[in-house]
Amino acid sequence: MKNQKKIILAVTSIVLVAVLGSVFVALGMPWFKDLAKLSQFVPSFIIPIVWTIIYVSLGIILFNWLKAEYLPKV
Repeated sequence: MKNQKKIILAVTSIVLVAVLGSVFVALGMPWFKDLAKLSQFVPSFIIPIVWTIIYVSLGIILFNWLKAEYLPKV
């Protein structure tokens, strides 16, 4: 039961950060789309893929950290 609470906390916190990030990005998109961008600018379809990989990695790290019996001092 204790691990289940940790998993719920980890998933909820990651989803909350992702949702807040997408809200702030949506608020700033109109002026960003009007900017003159370089030809080497990253295509827009790659950014969600990269952020998904980052959030999944953070979730795995957080889950393993919460699951550990011994937590190293930082």
